[in-house]
Amino acid sequence: MLRLQMLELQKKHHDARMEQDKELYKRQIRIVDTQIDRRVYDLYVRADG
Repeated sequence: MLRLQMLELQKKHHDARMEQDKELYKRQIRIVDTQIDRRVYDLYVRADG
């Protein structure tokens, strides 16, 4: 459930007070965003095929 994971990470990032924590959540958000992009791309490739 990448969608739910992304929402949770965004909430944690928003609520984080320490800059270290914000950076950690930013990195995790980028990772999940990349995973979502790959899945969307795979769907388009399958639909084209």
